[in-house]
Amino acid sequence: MKTILSLFLSCFLLSFVHSVTAQDTLRTNVKERADALTARLSRDLDLSGNQSQRLNPIMIKRSNDFKRIRETYGSDPQIRKDSIEEINWQARTSLKKVLTDDQFKLYDILREQTRHQKLLYQQKHPNKRKSEEDEELEF
Repeated sequence: MKTILSLFLSCFLLSFVHSVTAQDTLRTNVKERADALTARLSRDLDLSGNQSQRLNPIMIKRSNDFKRIRETYGSDPQIRKDSIEEINWQARTSLKKVLTDDQFKLYDILREQTRHQKLLYQQKHPNKRKSEEDEELEF
């Protein structure tokens, strides 16, 4: 009986630690997420070093805004969706100032391709909910 209780307690503590660690990862990886988005856009749009440097603060602000939205409106999907759209619109406006016209057109094409792929995936898997990372990477 003592062994079963110890095993149960160990499993509970392990799941709790895992949950807290996962939440901390979401909260502390703002810069890593912004850096990953900057690297992806730099590669996909063939940005110069100067453009990448100008893009990174935009992505950091965007990631911080996403974090704030998750913490403030996590339980209200409509406000969360509207807020995410506003954040993306602001970032897009800033992005347009950094990119050339051709790069911005390519960005729009890549963005639509990504949205189409995600739509197809959601149609195939209707019960699968988007993760917070997926929401943030939809840019």
